Amino acid sequence: MVHAPSRGPGGLGSGVRGVSMAKDERPSPLKDLETRLRKAREGDHPGDHDRSFATGLGQAMSLVIEMAAGLAAGVLLGWLLDSWLGTEPWLLVVFIFAGMGAGLLNAYRRAQRFGAGAEPNKPPQEGDGPSEDT
Repeated sequence: MVHAPSRGPGGLGSGVRGVSMAKDERPSPLKDLETRLRKAREGDHPGDHDRSFATGLGQAMSLVIEMAAGLAAGVLLGWLLDSWLGTEPWLLVVFIFAGMGAGLLNAYRRAQRFGAGAEPNKPPQEGDGPSEDT
């Protein structure tokens, strides 16, 4: 004859093995929820520092990508024009500097938006930049 495992406290079906807890000793689910809500409302989250670091790292990486993309576009355009027109290496040199300038300018504009607290991928709106009152 086969016996079914017991389903009571400490039995195999209860999920707790070898530990019996009286009903009064168990934490109330509402008290546990209340404690977790209180901690969440206090705003003391251990991940906040990691999140701000990740945001800063993301901003720095976008600046690097802006500069690298400008340089890569200048190199590619200069190389293609040099190959097509047979003016090697002069247009490559010119477009390398033009690409570096464009990349730095784009990175500078993006950094200004980061500093102003604007959304980094949002194009600047009328009145977002410095005023031109003279």
